[in-house]
Amino acid sequence: MSYSPLDPAIMRPGLPGSDGIVSLGANHDELYEDHRTYVAGAAGLRISETSASYVERLRFRLLGNLDDHALRIWVRWKVGTSGDGDVQATVGTETASANLTSMTYTWTSFNVSLTAATSPRNCKLEFRETTGSTIYVSAFVAYLVPSAPAGDGEYASEFRDWSNEHSTTQRAISSEHIQRLLRGPTQIAVDRPACLVSLHDDVTSPRTLTTTETTFTPVGAFILFAPDAGSRTYRITANLGQASTGVPHLRVSAGGRRVDFTSGIGWQTDGTSLVLRGPGFYPGTVALKRASGAGDVHAHSIQIHREA
Repeated sequence: MSYSPLDPAIMRPGLPGSDGIVSLGANHDELYEDHRTYVAGAAGLRISETSASYVERLRFRLLGNLDDHALRIWVRWKVGTSGDGDVQATVGTETASANLTSMTYTWTSFNVSLTAATSPRNCKLEFRETTGSTIYVSAFVAYLVPSAPAGDGEYASEFRDWSNEHSTTQRAISSEHIQRLLRGPTQIAVDRPACLVSLHDDVTSPRTLTTTETTFTPVGAFILFAPDAGSRTYRITANLGQASTGVPHLRVSAGGRRVDFTSGIGWQTDGTSLVLRGPGFYPGTVALKRASGAGDVHAHSIQIHREA
């Protein structure tokens, strides 16, 4: 089924308002290019590094992104007197780095280009100081930097661009192209899950998300904004560690609900998730305990994503 508008710029196939089919198609493609999804970040870090070799200090996880958009990373850092520091990001199997010689806190950004088309991707930030001085890191932010749709075709996310060839006079507009406009926003949201909560601690020298207690002990807090009217699932991803033989258990609570992680160290994504009703703000807490063994246990990374 199709129709051929005499002037597609003024056609409104069943849609209210003044936007024509051409404008809707342009919005469709622009949304794909402009939706920069927040991935991870933390402020108030107190990381210092003196090693001349790269040392991992931060971890996070990138979900979705089957369309392989670049990941932009910002780091707020400085070096000591006559210092020369480097940061290296590893996202899945791809890496990128940046250099700093400023002795005052500075924001530095760089992109990691992605091609592997896998999900999820484990990510880490490593730092080194090559002159015998010290690097100081206080914050980082990571988000996706999409590219414009490359042409008329289907992407790994199943998104299909509009393409200008369908916006010319007397050109047939098929029902499939109308479906592109209807499905596009959902396909983008599914492939770029929004991270609403991001908590991180120093991997090498944990300071905050850590305990040696054998009962659940509060180690963090957050506010989760549930933007949707009605119920929505919020998926929790965590990375847990240990100083010795301690087995970490993690509990994340919000809105009168809680999710426990009891599988020990490493990356974990819960099987039940939080189901909350919005719109609204939900105070949340993070509790940690050593279930068995000896020594401190840690939560290196906790992220909560809105599922589309």
